[in-house]
Amino acid sequence: MDLPDVFDDWSWSQQSISSLENIVAYHLEAPAEPVWEDVYDEYPGCLGNNTSVWLCIADGLELTLYQNGDGQWVLASVPVKQEEASITGPMMPFHFVENDNEQVWGYFSLLNMRASKAAMQLEHAQNVKATESIETEHDVWTLDNEMGRVTFSQQSESVIITHKVSKGETPSSTLGKPENTNESELPPLFNEWSWSIKPISSLNDYVVGYYLEDPYEPDWERIDFQYPLCPGGKTMVWACGIGKADWRFYEGKDGQWVLTKLESGAPEGILETQPIKLYYGDSAETEVWAYLVWGDIEHTKDMLLFFHNQDIQSFESVETNNDIWHFKGDLGRLTFSQEGKSIVIVHTIPKSPN
Repeated sequence: MDLPDVFDDWSWSQQSISSLENIVAYHLEAPAEPVWEDVYDEYPGCLGNNTSVWLCIADGLELTLYQNGDGQWVLASVPVKQEEASITGPMMPFHFVENDNEQVWGYFSLLNMRASKAAMQLEHAQNVKATESIETEHDVWTLDNEMGRVTFSQQSESVIITHKVSKGETPSSTLGKPENTNESELPPLFNEWSWSIKPISSLNDYVVGYYLEDPYEPDWERIDFQYPLCPGGKTMVWACGIGKADWRFYEGKDGQWVLTKLESGAPEGILETQPIKLYYGDSAETEVWAYLVWGDIEHTKDMLLFFHNQDIQSFESVETNNDIWHFKGDLGRLTFSQEGKSIVIVHTIPKSPN
């Protein structure tokens, strides 16, 4: 790509952004740190000045400037108009409840708090009418055009995103205990334990789940034996389709474990978005997508495994366990590389010869 004006005055080298793939982007050589004042003057409406990631849509490109594992700044770009993204995320839906007045969706974010807000703002900034700061900066968004409100809540290692849309002019202040929260309907094994029912987000008392009281720690040997095909567990969200519902089990605040239920047939929310796109390449041999995600590499792999486990032919381990996925059919392969506090995910699809 041609460097935007403000970046064209700096010195760059072209290196791969992934230790497992040859995905080339610009690496800043001089100055050692971006001159944020100049960046802001050129792009006053963009996100992330003086933070570990800067995001901007300009000149027909989605630009990302981020710090890699060596502390060097990397500039990547993809065209705004490109092929549909090849993988889904970074939000994993886990909750939906509806009454006569409101609909509420709950999501787990694959990103940390700051990156979650940045990625969501990149997608939905034009719809944000106002923001409030309650627990963290700008953690409540009011949307235009009767699109409701969005909240971001830190729950231990997880970020919970909720979206509430009111029906009509007199929304209730709370949904209370939804009909799909009924202890008698807990899955086998889980129904042997003791639970309390409480809100799962400190910013929303209408999004509730089951909190494990006794035993305090889940018996993972029994869970794995009862549900051997369900991914997740001790270090990330456990996800399992049981009967006509999708169940999620994760560690919340103060180390207490939380179980939530998503009924099948719940409507799609409007807040679905993608990991931050770094690269798209199309050659005679392959199509290649690269994405950036923040957090733990094992957590990220397990989250994506939930969506794609039926598509995987085999795994390969190079730098970390199962960091290369080979898909069935013509779906290609996926690689994960830890780059400092971020993970670069690359999806390569070979093209069949003519």
